[in-house]
Amino acid sequence: MDLNISGDAANYTLVGQFANREAPQTPLSDVPVLLMAGDTVLGRTVTNAFGEFTLDYRSRKDLVLCLPLESQGTQIEVSLKELP
Repeated sequence: MDLNISGDAANYTLVGQFANREAPQTPLSDVPVLLMAGDTVLGRTVTNAFGEFTLDYRSRKDLVLCLPLESQGTQIEVSLKELP
């Protein structure tokens, strides 16, 4: 996963890309991407044909990026504690 953050003191844009390490040629398109704080969904989008996504958000603690992979019956969670 690659992430890029830009923004001012309160508003940010998260740009990222998800890829399957074991099968990099397999596209991860139309995968839901949720930005969460606890049980609260702060933002949502879906990946494009290349597994890329963007989300705008306001600075907050304990952010987690979630990708529910319903076809595999699992969810990927990435802690974003290091982000502003």
